[in-house]
Amino acid sequence: MSEPTSPTVRHVLILTCLCAIAYLPGLINHGLTNWQEAQRALVFQQMHEQGAWLVPTVHGDPYLAKPPMIYWWQRAFSMLLGNRTDILPLRLTVAIAGWLGVIATYAAGRVLLRSEEDNTRKSATASLLGASMLATGLLYVRSSRIGELDILLTWPTSLSILLCFVLMTRKHTPKQLWICSLLLFATTACAAMTKGPPAVVAIVCAFIGGHVLNCAVHHARFRTPIFLAGGVLASIAAVISFWIRGSLQNLDANAIIGLVYVIASIGIITFLVANACTHLKALAQITKQPLPLIAILLGALTAVGWIAIVARSIGWDNVRSAMEYETGDNLRLFVLDAPMHNIEAMAFGVGLGSIVMIGALFVGTLQTLRSGWGFWKQLDQGTLWIVAWVLGSLFVFSIIGKGVPRYLTPVWPGVALLAGVAAMHTKLPNRATSSVILLACAILAIGQGWWYGYGREARFANRSPRDLIHAFKASANDNTALFALDHWSPALDFYWGKSVVPVMENGPDIHVAGVHPISLNSLHDFVAEHTAIFVIARREARAEYDTTYPAGRLAALGFVVQEIAQLPAYTIDNGRSATVVLKVTR
Repeated sequence: MSEPTSPTVRHVLILTCLCAIAYLPGLINHGLTNWQEAQRALVFQQMHEQGAWLVPTVHGDPYLAKPPMIYWWQRAFSMLLGNRTDILPLRLTVAIAGWLGVIATYAAGRVLLRSEEDNTRKSATASLLGASMLATGLLYVRSSRIGELDILLTWPTSLSILLCFVLMTRKHTPKQLWICSLLLFATTACAAMTKGPPAVVAIVCAFIGGHVLNCAVHHARFRTPIFLAGGVLASIAAVISFWIRGSLQNLDANAIIGLVYVIASIGIITFLVANACTHLKALAQITKQPLPLIAILLGALTAVGWIAIVARSIGWDNVRSAMEYETGDNLRLFVLDAPMHNIEAMAFGVGLGSIVMIGALFVGTLQTLRSGWGFWKQLDQGTLWIVAWVLGSLFVFSIIGKGVPRYLTPVWPGVALLAGVAAMHTKLPNRATSSVILLACAILAIGQGWWYGYGREARFANRSPRDLIHAFKASANDNTALFALDHWSPALDFYWGKSVVPVMENGPDIHVAGVHPISLNSLHDFVAEHTAIFVIARREARAEYDTTYPAGRLAALGFVVQEIAQLPAYTIDNGRSATVVLKVTR
């Protein structure tokens, strides 16, 4: 008689089935519509053509917005699939990364949530429920279906936090210590080589923030009035700094909420750090085992090392010019709208997990107001690390970011694990709770798998230029010149196979490596060179920008304009504007 399957194997199979249902159906049915996904596909296509895998490029110009980890994943899948350069390697990359993130979250939960007095079954069930809610979370599924690189951060973040916790709370032989530290370096390096040094923010928040929070809750000699006054003073200092910076002028509702959030967070953090400092012996434990900090630092510096290697190849001036705009655009200090945008994303990003976590935070707040720190003292060290992972990362990303939901992707595993813990503390029997949550997750997986695999293509097929470009290429030749008037997307270049030159007269500024917009008047030179050119333009004029419809603007410059008929529909501006392909001659 065969032995029963272990809970771990059974749980991993359940999670794998949920991921397969949600992430794999109709993997390439829908064309490229998302800007970030199209850019990753385009850069991979360009790198594949050149056979260069160290320096990402777009039309020969270095594209250093992000390190090349996602392109290396695409290269690996491309080789496995017979050197395919379509969107399948990218879609497989994010789908597999999403699955790995779910499994890594389950593993992290099994370690962090297993306290000394807890039984294995309870922590295993909480981890299963948390990972299931993560696997079917709305923004998590979106990241696992659309080729954005942030999903590649989830598995190294979860594993890095797991390893930090093991290194800080378990006894090791010297050999085990070095093995865990090397693994921590490797996982942190994977995160850094995906999105640069800022990718380790969530790891640091869980590690250092979790240690400080644990000291404040379980070891502090509370002097609440004194330290509460210190928190208030820190909040006042934050208000003064915002006022000096000029951020307090013309505040809207979102900015006011963001300001209140930042000020309150600064006060709470000051209060917690001050309390933790009352037990310096416990706080100093983090310095007695320096290997985790060293491993995280060295892992983060791998991205810096990659930049140095690239600079030796193309020169520091080219590196600086390639990175200058992206760094300034992504890292923005004290954008007061950012906290509100991040809080909104937290409210639905992990789907059912977000709802459960919000309920848990609400109950925790009420318990704190009613019984003080007694509620928090019930939480073990692993749970406090997860709290620091979520709330600490939310605070940091609200301070240094611009409030883009995908930046919170490495925080979603922490949200899901908190939801798993909360689910195990409901008044319902654990088996009933588990059954309801797993059933809901299965329904969410089926629904989202259908939507991203088939429903989105049925509803929004015309938002991708795939069909238009493929139909147009059938009658084009190698010398055909294609332009885009007052708009541009990397998807155009990807499907066209070469540069679609943006003509920017009344369109947005484009700061992308390898993309060089021209003025409307410059078209005369191109028409003279090619005899005829083709322009993808909006069919109708935009009231806020255009004095007449695009074809009329071209005709007013002395061109002969002819619309190419019977091409598939392609819409831009989130489906609001239909486009046409115009043949332009003299």
